[in-house]
Amino acid sequence: MILVTGATGEFGKHAVQQLREKGVSTSDISVLSRSEEKAISYKEDGITVKTGDYTNYDSLVKAFEGVDKLLFVSSSEIENREAQHENVVRAAKSAGVKHIV
Repeated sequence: MILVTGATGEFGKHAVQQLREKGVSTSDISVLSRSEEKAISYKEDGITVKTGDYTNYDSLVKAFEGVDKLLFVSSSEIENREAQHENVVRAAKSAGVKHIV
């Protein structure tokens, strides 16, 4: 399973689009969003939407369960970026993610 964070932003949307164009099945793609409502179009396309927040470590561990590859897109919150990056990487390791980009 591949998980794309920041999928409701421009970079994330293009990343998901590229995965689909490369032939990756929608059942093998998941996206992370702070709110399920913002990512409803992915759900309608058969892509799993997982909710989580970079500032909430536990939500990330839960969202990363079953994920093999993670495309981690930084948030735009520069003042919190370091702590958020630490949460994402630690949560990914804890959940057993094998590859982080």
